[in-house]
Amino acid sequence: MDNYQIACNAHSIASALSHLHRHGTSYGLLSIHDIMVTKSGEVKLGSFSFNNTRTNLETTVDNAFGLHRRLNFSTFRYCNASFVGYNYSLNNSARQQNDVHALGEIILEMCTKRMPFEKSSDDSMLTSIQAGEHEPIPSDCPPRLASLVKLCREPSTTAEQVEKMAEEVFSAYDRFDKAFAEASPSPIEVQFIPQDLKSVIKRYLV
Repeated sequence: MDNYQIACNAHSIASALSHLHRHGTSYGLLSIHDIMVTKSGEVKLGSFSFNNTRTNLETTVDNAFGLHRRLNFSTFRYCNASFVGYNYSLNNSARQQNDVHALGEIILEMCTKRMPFEKSSDDSMLTSIQAGEHEPIPSDCPPRLASLVKLCREPSTTAEQVEKMAEEVFSAYDRFDKAFAEASPSPIEVQFIPQDLKSVIKRYLV
């Protein structure tokens, strides 16, 4: 998954959350397991809270992004300190804030292909989250996507704000792709440009 796809997915998820929040509700326990991608590439949110695999510590899945992991307190890995401490007793506004926070952790996971607190034990993970700690953003994380993650981690950020910023990010990547194509002398020469080189340029200049 390239940076453009990640930004598009982030925008789609933020749009869905923004729609829910405008109607006075929240998702509640958002994790990457709740994200589905259709054959056409459209991102949808689903709810698998009725599924026992949420609490089955020995179950593993391949989710829509091809990330294989053990479902061990998986949902809480994406939550903020308030949600882990009080869960469903929080008011709707606080739960909406948790939705946005979870989106940030999902974006980071799509970038790194590692779930939050992957190397931590369950007790250590919950202690870290309750202390307000986050999974560090790697130095090689694309700057624009890193900014999206940071925005989601701000307690006052709304889903609408993330939606707007995500749109700006994937628009920037889209403009880069078009400019890259226009600057190429011919289709014949384009095929000899390493895709890895293009990714490196996009990562550090876009």
